[in-house]
Amino acid sequence: MDYEGKYFPDEDDGRQSKTGKTVKKIFKYLIYGISFLVYAILIYRIIATSDLDLVEQMIFTSETRAEAERLGDDFDLYYVFPETFMNNDATIQIKNCYYAAAQGEYELGIRYSSEITGDNMETELLYTLTDSRDNEYPLVNRVRDTKDKYVFERLCFSNVAFDLSENVTNRGEDFSQEYSRLYEEGLALAVSDADAEDFAEDYADSATEGTVYTLRIYRPGTEAPIFSTEVYSNNFYISEEKYDSPDSKYLKGAAAQ
Repeated sequence: MDYEGKYFPDEDDGRQSKTGKTVKKIFKYLIYGISFLVYAILIYRIIATSDLDLVEQMIFTSETRAEAERLGDDFDLYYVFPETFMNNDATIQIKNCYYAAAQGEYELGIRYSSEITGDNMETELLYTLTDSRDNEYPLVNRVRDTKDKYVFERLCFSNVAFDLSENVTNRGEDFSQEYSRLYEEGLALAVSDADAEDFAEDYADSATEGTVYTLRIYRPGTEAPIFSTEVYSNNFYISEEKYDSPDSKYLKGAAAQ
């Protein structure tokens, strides 16, 4: 400080100022680095856990593919919306269910974690499709691929005949009246007032569901399924779908059937 009271920073103050700026820069770049690392991990996890496009392919059998190409927009194809599409811990998931009505083929995608098979990616699960009338449907085409710790499959079953005329999306006003009648009938039959509404709903649904189709998944060499779920009834919603030719890479080997 001079005789007029003016302050002049000494050499130590200058060094401290430079050190402070350096620390701030290091801290700033450290924050940037951590943020980049977090985003990189998130992006990797999204990419690693995303589905292979296999699960949405319309593969079916070669005969059905040929018919779809021949008929174009007149090909009768439906998207089916199952009510339950995964198990409790989401290690098994059902995706993109298609029904080729005239050909009687039902195809669906499966994604499951390799932990289901003890992290052995080579182990193949077993699948059955049955209905409430004790019919079992043959698995006529199966395409399989893997990504990281996940297995993806397309399964096609034949000789399937959904009664689409009775599907919920095709029912008119008369059905609403019938459902209301069944619901009231269920209320009258309910034993407990506390559960009366749930019982009545289940009663009406059971009376209108028609033939119920169930997919069961097994580990090799076991009799009890590791996952079982209904994949179609007349109470499942459907929508018309436009056929899209599958990627040629999935038409090799088993997919060329």
